[in-house]
Amino acid sequence: MSKKIKFDQERYRVICSDHPELLPIFYQAWWLDIVCGATNWEVMLYEEDPEVVAVCPMFTKKRGPASYVTMPPLTRFAGPYFIREISEYKQHRILRKMAEAMPRWDGYAQTWHYQIKNWLPFRWQGFRQTIYYSFVIPDIADLEVVYQRLAPDYRNNKISKLTSRLTVREEADPSRFWDLFEAPFRRQGLKVPFNRSMLQKLGAACYERSSG
Repeated sequence: MSKKIKFDQERYRVICSDHPELLPIFYQAWWLDIVCGATNWEVMLYEEDPEVVAVCPMFTKKRGPASYVTMPPLTRFAGPYFIREISEYKQHRILRKMAEAMPRWDGYAQTWHYQIKNWLPFRWQGFRQTIYYSFVIPDIADLEVVYQRLAPDYRNNKISKLTSRLTVREEADPSRFWDLFEAPFRRQGLKVPFNRSMLQKLGAACYERSSG
């Protein structure tokens, strides 16, 4: 079996189009096109013929002569992701190969998906890491069940007080969301780190795909 790493955005687009369920929303090609720009991201694929086993999309930027990888706006996760069920031992081996194949950027900063629990192969290549914790509720089909399973103190003292002051509604137009998002930046005299057009495109794309 041939095992290799390649940079192939077109094949990645096919995977996203034919099997969107394999990847989180932040990894979808359409999401990356909007938040990065279609020509400002690339993706590393780990392939075991005939299948792609792991992917690593990257938002690339330049500042003067320096080129680096960073997180796209509004994107929670990026970096390596396994799209097939494989053992932890095999994951470790694949991550080592991906780390070795990583281009020598002037800078690299990504927040990895919580699926990845072992970053040691990248440490061996000189990368540094900060641990973050993600709390995941895997099934939210029945919100009443989710609510009842929350810690009583949190449920009774925090959520009940909050819901008495909030109204939740669904809107297709993201303009109101922009106003709410921009307000704290405006109060502090700061610029929002992305433009309104990006948010509108992203909102429309998510709504079209029932993904937001």
